Amino acid sequence: MGMFCYQCEQTVGGKGCTTMGVCGKHPDIAALLDVIIHQLKGIGFLAHQQQLAGTVDNAVNRFTLEALFSTVTNVDFDPDLLMTYIVKGESLRQKMLSALTPQQRASAPASVHFMPGKTAQECVNQAS
Repeated sequence: MGMFCYQCEQTVGGKGCTTMGVCGKHPDIAALLDVIIHQLKGIGFLAHQQQLAGTVDNAVNRFTLEALFSTVTNVDFDPDLLMTYIVKGESLRQKMLSALTPQQRASAPASVHFMPGKTAQECVNQAS
């Protein structure tokens, strides 16, 4: 599997790794991290909508920080850990999405409607 990883300061020539990360990251891990980032874009939008409505969910805020942190410091490259973030993120997204009006749903960005795969391989396939 090929990859394009631009997630760290170690990328080849500062342009991105294209076969395997200089850091040792496998393409599947780069794909899972890309899924997390895309998922967090949608969660961020939903959290902002909640904030505009006067609600702040500290659990969502904490999850966002932890999941984002995992994308920049996951030197263990643990796919099981990354999948726990993806699964939890989907649960939060579903909960937050249900609070939107139909008009808000219709105008929300694609990342809000993104449903990650149920398995690591499905998520990797989505990112490819």
